[in-house]
Amino acid sequence: AAVATGAAVVAEADPGRLSQLASPALSEAERRLILDELGGELMFFTAAVERVAATTALALDEGYRGGHTLYAAAGALRLAVRFPASRSAELDGLRPGEALRVRARVSGWDALTRRLTLIAP
Repeated sequence: AAVATGAAVVAEADPGRLSQLASPALSEAERRLILDELGGELMFFTAAVERVAATTALALDEGYRGGHTLYAAAGALRLAVRFPASRSAELDGLRPGEALRVRARVSGWDALTRRLTLIAP
C-alpha cells in the first residue's frame, strides 16, 4: 500500500522483505541486493522504541549533526533511525516499548550492530 504525503508517495514497509535483512543466513551480497532494491525509498515503519540517543555518526548532512537516533525494533528487525536536529523535540519523552510509526528512507545496514539504518526527513 502507498500513502500520498504532499508530492511524495510513501510505501508501507514490506515486513517480510525487511525481516530477511535480519537473517543470519543471508550473505552480505544478498543483503546488499535487498538494500539496493529499496534504493532510499521513503517508507513507513511501525516499531517498538528501545531507546533514543544523540547521533554520533561522523559522515552526516549538516541538518543531522546534533540530532538524535531512535533505536527500535520492527518484529525481528532492529532499526537505527537518524532524525535531524530540528526534530529532536519529537523524540523527547519516548519510552521503551512504546509503539511508534516512523517515516524514513533506508540508508544501509550496520553489520556490527545488525541494524537497518534509516534517515527520517
